Amino acid sequence: MAHAGDVSVELDGEIARRVIQLTGALVTVCGSIESVNHLRVESLELREVDGMTAYLGVLTDSGGEWTLDPETDRASIPLDGVPSDLARAASTHVWVAGTWIESRLHVASFGVLSNWGSNFD
Repeated sequence: MAHAGDVSVELDGEIARRVIQLTGALVTVCGSIESVNHLRVESLELREVDGMTAYLGVLTDSGGEWTLDPETDRASIPLDGVPSDLARAASTHVWVAGTWIESRLHVASFGVLSNWGSNFD
Protein backbone atom coordinates (compact mmCIF):
# COMPACT_ATOMS: atom_id res chain seq x y z
CA MET A 1 0.00 0.00 0.00
CA ALA A 2 1.33 3.44 -0.92
CA HIS A 3 0.01 6.88 -0.19
CA ALA A 4 -0.44 9.74 -2.64
CA GLY A 5 -1.50 12.65 -0.48
CA ASP A 6 -4.58 11.53 1.44
CA VAL A 7 -5.32 8.64 -0.93
CA SER A 8 -4.12 5.07 -0.34
CA VAL A 9 -3.17 3.12 -3.45
CA GLU A 10 -2.51 -0.61 -3.62
CA LEU A 11 0.62 -1.37 -5.67
CA ASP A 12 0.75 -4.62 -7.62
CA GLY A 13 3.15 -6.40 -9.97
CA GLU A 14 6.68 -7.75 -9.92
CA ILE A 15 8.26 -4.33 -9.56
CA ALA A 16 5.92 -3.34 -6.70
CA ARG A 17 7.76 -5.65 -4.27
CA ARG A 18 10.89 -3.58 -4.87
CA VAL A 19 9.23 -0.48 -3.50
CA ILE A 20 9.07 -2.16 -0.07
CA GLN A 21 12.87 -2.39 0.01
CA LEU A 22 12.97 1.40 -0.42
CA THR A 23 10.83 2.26 2.61
CA GLY A 24 11.52 5.80 3.76
CA ALA A 25 12.78 6.94 0.35
CA LEU A 26 11.04 9.27 -2.07
CA VAL A 27 10.11 7.04 -5.02
CA THR A 28 8.15 7.72 -8.21
CA VAL A 29 6.21 4.77 -9.63
CA CYS A 30 4.46 4.56 -12.99
CA GLY A 31 2.09 1.94 -14.29
CA SER A 32 -1.41 1.13 -15.34
CA ILE A 33 -4.55 1.63 -13.29
CA GLU A 34 -6.15 -1.75 -12.67
CA SER A 35 -9.12 -0.40 -10.70
CA VAL A 36 -9.89 2.41 -8.29
CA ASN A 37 -6.90 2.81 -5.92
CA HIS A 38 -5.03 -0.11 -7.55
CA LEU A 39 -1.90 0.47 -9.67
CA ARG A 40 0.10 -2.20 -11.50
CA VAL A 41 3.65 -0.86 -11.18
CA GLU A 42 5.61 -1.00 -14.44
CA SER A 43 8.56 1.19 -13.48
CA LEU A 44 10.03 3.01 -10.53
CA GLU A 45 12.56 5.73 -9.95
CA LEU A 46 14.38 6.42 -6.71
CA ARG A 47 14.43 10.19 -6.17
CA GLU A 48 15.72 10.93 -2.66
CA VAL A 49 16.91 9.33 0.55
CA ASP A 50 17.21 11.52 3.65
CA GLY A 51 16.83 14.63 1.47
CA MET A 52 19.77 13.66 -0.77
CA THR A 53 19.69 12.79 -4.45
CA ALA A 54 19.63 8.99 -4.77
CA TYR A 55 20.08 6.42 -7.54
CA LEU A 56 19.57 2.69 -8.11
CA GLY A 57 21.92 0.44 -10.05
CA VAL A 58 24.69 -2.12 -10.05
CA LEU A 59 27.88 -1.10 -8.27
CA THR A 60 30.89 -1.50 -10.56
CA ASP A 61 34.60 -1.33 -9.80
CA SER A 62 36.83 -0.64 -12.78
CA GLY A 63 40.31 -0.74 -11.29
CA GLY A 64 39.51 1.53 -8.36
CA GLU A 65 37.10 3.75 -10.29
CA TRP A 66 33.65 3.19 -8.82
CA THR A 67 30.49 3.70 -10.87
CA LEU A 68 26.83 2.92 -10.57
CA ASP A 69 25.27 1.32 -13.66
CA PRO A 70 21.58 2.26 -13.61
CA GLU A 71 20.69 -0.52 -16.12
CA THR A 72 18.65 1.96 -18.14
CA ASP A 73 19.47 4.21 -21.04
CA ARG A 74 21.12 6.61 -18.57
CA ALA A 75 24.89 6.92 -18.37
CA SER A 76 26.84 5.31 -15.53
CA ILE A 77 27.22 7.51 -12.46
CA PRO A 78 30.81 8.08 -11.29
CA LEU A 79 31.12 7.69 -7.50
CA ASP A 80 33.48 9.13 -4.90
CA GLY A 81 33.87 8.23 -1.24
CA VAL A 82 32.75 4.61 -1.59
CA PRO A 83 33.00 3.15 1.93
CA SER A 84 34.43 -0.34 2.43
CA ASP A 85 31.01 -1.78 3.40
CA LEU A 86 29.63 -0.62 0.05
CA ALA A 87 32.73 -1.75 -1.85
CA ARG A 88 32.10 -5.31 -0.66
CA ALA A 89 28.80 -5.15 -2.59
CA ALA A 90 30.54 -4.75 -5.97
CA SER A 91 28.55 -6.26 -8.86
CA THR A 92 25.29 -6.24 -6.88
CA HIS A 93 22.22 -4.00 -6.91
CA VAL A 94 22.46 -1.05 -4.54
CA TRP A 95 21.08 2.41 -3.95
CA VAL A 96 23.39 5.31 -3.24
CA ALA A 97 22.61 8.81 -2.04
CA GLY A 98 24.83 11.80 -1.72
CA THR A 99 25.84 15.13 -3.15
CA TRP A 100 27.36 15.97 -6.48
CA ILE A 101 30.89 17.34 -6.23
CA GLU A 102 32.11 18.41 -9.65
CA SER A 103 31.08 15.52 -11.91
CA ARG A 104 30.97 12.74 -9.30
CA LEU A 105 28.40 11.66 -6.72
CA HIS A 106 29.99 11.67 -3.26
CA VAL A 107 28.37 8.74 -1.42
CA ALA A 108 26.89 9.71 1.95
CA SER A 109 24.43 6.83 2.34
CA PHE A 110 23.75 3.49 0.65
CA GLY A 111 21.83 0.25 0.81
CA VAL A 112 22.41 -3.20 -0.65
CA LEU A 113 19.28 -4.59 -2.33
CA SER A 114 18.78 -8.32 -1.91
CA ASN A 115 16.68 -10.26 -4.40
CA TRP A 116 16.30 -7.16 -6.54
CA GLY A 117 16.50 -8.38 -10.14
CA SER A 118 17.05 -5.98 -13.02
CA ASN A 119 15.29 -3.35 -15.13
CA PHE A 120 15.03 -0.30 -12.92
CA ASP A 121 13.40 2.07 -15.38
